[in-house]
Amino acid sequence: MSTQDVAVASDSTEDTSEPPGDVVVTDVAVDTGVDASAAQDIEDAAVDPGDSGADGSSDATASDAGGTDGTVDGNVADAQSVDGWNPPPKGPNDLVFEFKGITLKPGEEVIMCYYLPPDGVERWLSAVSSEFKYGLHHLRVDRMYDANTKKAFGPVDCLQGTGHAPGDGKTWYTTGELPGAQDNDMHMNFPAGTGFRIGPKHGLYFEAHVLNTTMKTKKIEGKYHIYTVTKSQVSNSVGLLLAFNNKVSYPPKKITTQSSSCTFKKPYTLIFGTGHMHAYGTLLEAYVNNTKIYSTTAVEDVEITPYLPAIEIKKGDKLTWSCTYNNKTDKALNLGFSDIYDAMCGFVGFIYPTMDSEALICD
Repeated sequence: MSTQDVAVASDSTEDTSEPPGDVVVTDVAVDTGVDASAAQDIEDAAVDPGDSGADGSSDATASDAGGTDGTVDGNVADAQSVDGWNPPPKGPNDLVFEFKGITLKPGEEVIMCYYLPPDGVERWLSAVSSEFKYGLHHLRVDRMYDANTKKAFGPVDCLQGTGHAPGDGKTWYTTGELPGAQDNDMHMNFPAGTGFRIGPKHGLYFEAHVLNTTMKTKKIEGKYHIYTVTKSQVSNSVGLLLAFNNKVSYPPKKITTQSSSCTFKKPYTLIFGTGHMHAYGTLLEAYVNNTKIYSTTAVEDVEITPYLPAIEIKKGDKLTWSCTYNNKTDKALNLGFSDIYDAMCGFVGFIYPTMDSEALICD
């Protein structure tokens, strides 16, 4: 198992006027939500031969742009034009996944998951877009190594069914993440020569956190578009930098700021950044050393910020991120999935080079 090239530290403070001080050095495992002792080295994740089998269940159909049928409440088809955005030219293995089968009552909040199994095709993602008609809090897309080609499924309740970032650690497990979304209308083009790799044994596990803040029943529908280029067009594989404080706890009836930091053990190029908070969050900031690289007050429809020019991160540089919450409730807001009753604090970056588009984690 490879290790990530950041060192991790976490602390809390009521004052965010300056980034926190020194950090404690430690190594962190690459993949998310998987027992490190059970997972294979990330470089081998896409080449384990496995057996061609099937399991799982679902209630609809899916097909890819030239692949085989599966079963999921959604569709996969050729990527064409997208409303309000001028997409890249059609690529060799473009793909669109459609989210269907979710209906929310007034005030309802759910996290629903879908799985699209591998089809034996290697893809290099050069651009991506996500369009939801209403209700998206976040969309997470895990790249799953799938040795036995599980059947497609979904939608299922992530927290009651397959779980958050699922897997058995042996034949089905997370090897990284693709670009997600916190905006009902998200589009990204990656710089020439860069892209995310989806291997021939990689399936996609979609986690859609949606909520209905109206007084009417709402049907949730969306699409996730993958635009591709050839392998020869990519010289640097992009991965996600996931910086989340997993010990957040904001006391009741107070305005509190908590921060975390990590130190890079290798140089990277940072090309995009975004943040993630829940409903009572009021400010998220991120620094590289003493330079502010990101700031937002948004908790919904959070946009992804491009860095032009890109930020060059050197070995030994420190990333610090903090979130301020105005907890107006009578209970502490602790780490959790609910946008209304829990808290999260995270900075997400898009970096290269990576070994195989794996995620780089500091928490």
